[in-house]
Amino acid sequence: MNHQDKRAMPAGRKLLIIGAACAALLIIGAVSISVGTIKFSFHEVLSCLLHNSTADMASRIIKNIRGPRIINGFLVGMNIAVAGVLLQAILRNPMASPNIIGVNTGAGLAAVVIMTIVPEKMQYIPIAAFIGAMGASFLIFALSVQKSGHTATVHIVLAGVAVSALLRAVTNGIMMINSDVLDITFSWTLGSLSGRSWPTVSLILPYSLIGMAAALFISPKVNLFSLGDEMASSIGLKTGLYR
Repeated sequence: MNHQDKRAMPAGRKLLIIGAACAALLIIGAVSISVGTIKFSFHEVLSCLLHNSTADMASRIIKNIRGPRIINGFLVGMNIAVAGVLLQAILRNPMASPNIIGVNTGAGLAAVVIMTIVPEKMQYIPIAAFIGAMGASFLIFALSVQKSGHTATVHIVLAGVAVSALLRAVTNGIMMINSDVLDITFSWTLGSLSGRSWPTVSLILPYSLIGMAAALFISPKVNLFSLGDEMASSIGLKTGLYR
């Protein structure tokens, strides 16, 4: 048995961990719906979820405010977790994450530009943030490519840190110049689930499902990065393409 086999987690243990995580997620969701300025019992929550009526205050709060807010939180958390796992696998670095290598700062800069320059187009913030994140990713990759055409993990991380610092400085500069909207931009860059509704869920859900499907599709190839770039390339993995 090789070292990789020794480190492999038994299937039963994996299922147990996944089951426990799902159970914890459901419990946290139930508590989040129940607890707030106005508290509801488990019976009230269950009754509201099983009936379509939104006439009473409890139903309106649970279905139109807390429900979509919790689902938005689940989707955002899932997307961040998947992005983090992919980056850690590709870079072979357990500390890698979207915020460390500059992806988050690219999204934040694009969103702040929309909020300060064209505030009447706030509905385009998610699209702008996605474009900003992709632009930062391509810039990092372009800076990390060597003359031979290959990319080294350390170069990606260093380029990411540099790009992240640059974009963060530009973002902070824009926010300081446009101090009249500082509260809005600062709240957005920190992240908030306040005011999230069902239209927000409808916007995020398709991209989340597509991203999850794509992650599952490429996961067998991404796992090969754990062997090292040279070994992965020798068995046919196009490391540059998958990065």
